[in-house]
Amino acid sequence: CGNVHTLLCSVVREVTKGRGANRVKFKDGGVVYQAGAGNVLGTYCPEFRPSFPPGDKPVAVVWVSAGFAHSAVVSSEGELFTWGRNKGGCCGVPHETQRFLRVPTNVRCLYEQAKNLALGAYAQQSSVYSGLDAHLAVDGNTEGQDSSCCISTLREGQPWWQVDLGQYSVIQTIKIWNRIDEPPDKSFEADLFQKRLFPSYVIISRDPFDDKETGAKSLRSALNLSVAKMKLSRNQRCSTWHVPDNTCARYVRLQLEGFEFLHFAQFEVFGTPGINKPVGRCSKAIAGKYATVALIRPLPDPMDIDKAYRRAVLCDSHHADILRHFESFALQYDKYGRGDAVTACIVCRLGKLCEICELKHRYRDERKAMGLGIGGRSLTLGEIKQALLDAPKPPLDYEKKPLAKKSILQKINPFAGNKKKKMEQRKERRTKAKSKTRKGKTVGDNDNDDNDDMMGAGDVGAMKKKNAADSPSIHDDESGERTARSDGDDGSRTELPPI
Repeated sequence: CGNVHTLLCSVVREVTKGRGANRVKFKDGGVVYQAGAGNVLGTYCPEFRPSFPPGDKPVAVVWVSAGFAHSAVVSSEGELFTWGRNKGGCCGVPHETQRFLRVPTNVRCLYEQAKNLALGAYAQQSSVYSGLDAHLAVDGNTEGQDSSCCISTLREGQPWWQVDLGQYSVIQTIKIWNRIDEPPDKSFEADLFQKRLFPSYVIISRDPFDDKETGAKSLRSALNLSVAKMKLSRNQRCSTWHVPDNTCARYVRLQLEGFEFLHFAQFEVFGTPGINKPVGRCSKAIAGKYATVALIRPLPDPMDIDKAYRRAVLCDSHHADILRHFESFALQYDKYGRGDAVTACIVCRLGKLCEICELKHRYRDERKAMGLGIGGRSLTLGEIKQALLDAPKPPLDYEKKPLAKKSILQKINPFAGNKKKKMEQRKERRTKAKSKTRKGKTVGDNDNDDNDDMMGAGDVGAMKKKNAADSPSIHDDESGERTARSDGDDGSRTELPPI
């Protein structure tokens, strides 16, 4: 029971179906029911209802915990699911991306059940025989009894089949299902088709293979690109390869070693998408007030314990002071201490430095000057960050350039000088234009005055009459339009166009 909601789950039990070779065991039960307020569950549940959506893959839950404002459940496979209010990232999801989870969400950073990454992925093969294309090996059909459901190449040297997983993934297991049908001609061996798959190589690569190369050259180049490879030499129905730990890749190829047909039923690649390996399977989880505590199952392989300790002390040397009190990490503390004896980083992936190694590599000279921490231990990330921030800043290396002298107005406004210059030029042009106009007007007036003085009164009157006679007269005609008339020298009148 939480603050305003309640969770419960049914009992998980094993159920057997079928008989003989078709007998199958699976887990039944483990259904989670919820009831309570909608601000915690996402939907208001006045009565108990299933927590997981009906369309999702059924998950058998063995542990439930109702917190203050969120919930946590653990499946039988060790997966942790959380939903509710994600304050401070208590649901295992960054708080900035999702503040509230309405449905149970898997916390992938702890553990995610491996799935078939090759199912429905893009596949290719060197050649195609009778329409048996590469996609038939990633359709999920593992029977192998019907030859029309198996891929097949032509008979050639070193034929190959490959699949692109779509993204870099942590690969755990690869399974190759062989065809099991027999030749229709009884004179041939019954396992003729099965033997054609061997010997062959399973090659894992981070970079794409060259699909234009053929023959032995293509096999050599593929082996050179591999980050992990295995040779199949034993004739069997299903060949299983447990890939080395922390193998991260995207491309997987199956290629024959000799000259033969290549045909098989199904190719499965089990793993998890992304480049980070899960921490481990959960056994229990407690949801508190804006916090979640998960208990990881014991690691069966001692190498996993060793890697977990190295990963912890590489991130922060203070973790060693906590892990040393647990019996599981007592030997690792004596071996690695606080991380000073750890030489290779296991956090870096795909040839790229992790954030911690990149920080140490960029400030390697500054770290040498810092020395060690209290008790001779290596500095933690927090101490390195604070030391870098408190370090004296290096002097700025630059050259002063001579600046041209500017007026006060130009310092305030860089374009002030140009504007003032343009205004002065404009003013000067106006002044020149006015002076020319005044000079021309004065000369004309003086000429008229001189003519008037030289002419008498009678001459002036005669001149006015002549000008009046030469100018056309304007009058209204019968249509109402104004018409201009001009009198000629002989006394006749000339009609001008209407105006």
